[in-house]
Amino acid sequence: MINYYKLGFTLFLSLVFSSLVILVGFKFWTAYELRLLTEQLEAGAAVLARESKLQSDKYQRGLSDKRLRPIQKGKKEQELRQKSEYQAAIQRGKDSAVTLQKKRTCEFWKAEFRKTKNFYDKSMRDTACK
Repeated sequence: MINYYKLGFTLFLSLVFSSLVILVGFKFWTAYELRLLTEQLEAGAAVLARESKLQSDKYQRGLSDKRLRPIQKGKKEQELRQKSEYQAAIQRGKDSAVTLQKKRTCEFWKAEFRKTKNFYDKSMRDTACK
């Protein structure tokens, strides 16, 4: 025969243990969600702090630029002038090197055409001496 006391006690214990398991699972899930939320909030706070620092730096640079602008304007103009002169000197050097190389190439193909009287050498001479 079935012992109803043992069956009732077993059912009671199984319900208690399953409730405990569900409660522990719920607590772990809640702790996990809270940890994710905390990480997201910390990341957001870090981004906001970084943005406010950048805005502050930008504002400070603006103030210092306003104070130093007349002084730095002359320096910047002088630096730009020096840079443009330097670039012009480099370009003149490149231009002279290019011109010299073109002359050498033209002379080479003229000499080759004088030697061989070949159509290929003539077309190369015409192209190089333009």
